[in-house]
Parts: sequence; C-alpha cells; structure tokens
Amino acid sequence: MRQAFGFASCARQIAITWDSFRSTNGGGLVVLAGIAAIAVIVLPQNFENMGTPLLSSPF
Repeated sequence: MRQAFGFASCARQIAITWDSFRSTNGGGLVVLAGIAAIAVIVLPQNFENMGTPLLSSPF
C-alpha cells in the first residue's frame, strides 16, 4: 500500500524546519551563505566543462 503525505504533513515539516532554522545562531547563516557562494561560483563552470551550459551566453 502506498503512503500518501498530504498538505498537513508538508506544513508540519516546514514548521519544524523553520523552528530549527530560527533556533540556530548566526554561524548557521554564515555556513549557508558560504555554500551558496561556492555553488554560484563553481556550478556554472562545472556545467560548461561537461558541455551543458547553465545559462546561454551571448558571446
């Protein structure tokens, strides 16, 4: 039998995630910003090396 997760389950997971995120100190935000910065810098070059441009460039 397949389990079905409805809107209530999704809303509860989001509420738990939000409470957990709010309870962290500023260090978590620094780590999150660092991961985002690395992704912005590294991923486009990685996609181009594999032959799949992330964004089409006019050059």
